[in-house]
Amino acid sequence: MRKGLKWLAVSVLVLMISPFASAGLISQTDLGLYNTGVDDSGIPLADNAIDPHWTLSGTGAAEGQGPDAIVTREAGGFPIGPWLLDAADPASAWITPAADTNGPGATDGTAIYEFSTGFTTSIGGTLTITGTQSADNGVVGVALDGMAGTFTQVGFNTFADFSVTAEITGTDHVLSFQVVNGAGEANPDGPIGLRVHINTVDFTPIPEPMTLSLLALGGVIILRKHW
Repeated sequence: MRKGLKWLAVSVLVLMISPFASAGLISQTDLGLYNTGVDDSGIPLADNAIDPHWTLSGTGAAEGQGPDAIVTREAGGFPIGPWLLDAADPASAWITPAADTNGPGATDGTAIYEFSTGFTTSIGGTLTITGTQSADNGVVGVALDGMAGTFTQVGFNTFADFSVTAEITGTDHVLSFQVVNGAGEANPDGPIGLRVHINTVDFTPIPEPMTLSLLALGGVIILRKHW
């Protein structure tokens, strides 16, 4: 009987700890993380709708842009055509600073538009997000809670990969993309947009020290009572 209680105590302790040891791919929507230009069901919104998940800010000539990110679809015409068509990815859509997609630019590359989306986790840990992106004029940075990621520079007529990893703390987090407008162009003002499709989210949770201490204490009490 006592031996059975020992195994019961150990089993309970394992069950208490195992949720914090689990790791691997998780659903992005479980975190409230969405592709650009979609609703809560992941369906692309109509042309000129306000994206409910992504916001916009700017620096340099782009200062004062946002906070709304406006969805742009093929029904609205130019610049989609040279930009990737709707059918290029049925699970995302373009977002821009305005219904006509235009925004101020700068030939020296200092007009930076930052598109950001917030999401939550229940605990800290190591988080990796991968996907594809396309932008006009192009992405110049991607970050997770301020930690820079990697990306392949590309224009607006194809997708390219991005990946970002960060040791996150707390529960509230931000994924952001920086897009330049007008760099090296004679007429820098014009269309500017971003399209992002998130492919994978890999999360390894790390419980806080106090949580681990409480779990360990609980395990000791269980074992002492039944050993």
